[in-house]
Amino acid sequence: MKIKNGRWVNNQGEALTTPEEHNQFQDTLTRVKLFSKGKGLTYKKIQVLFNILSTNNDMDNALTNVLSMDNQQLKRLF
Repeated sequence: MKIKNGRWVNNQGEALTTPEEHNQFQDTLTRVKLFSKGKGLTYKKIQVLFNILSTNNDMDNALTNVLSMDNQQLKRLF
């Protein structure tokens, strides 16, 4: 999702119309609000956070696994 002409649109640049898109938007917005903790955010910062925080459960689990690895485990990945 991204902001286009002051409105949130899907990845194809179209208005959010499906319930799934609205649910994804609400979920990501909640994550951004929790992450920012009430700080004033610029448009660019909000866009970056949306790109980072718009993940699904599989991606969340993968990120959690990678973040819990020590240096030796990370080196073995490459």
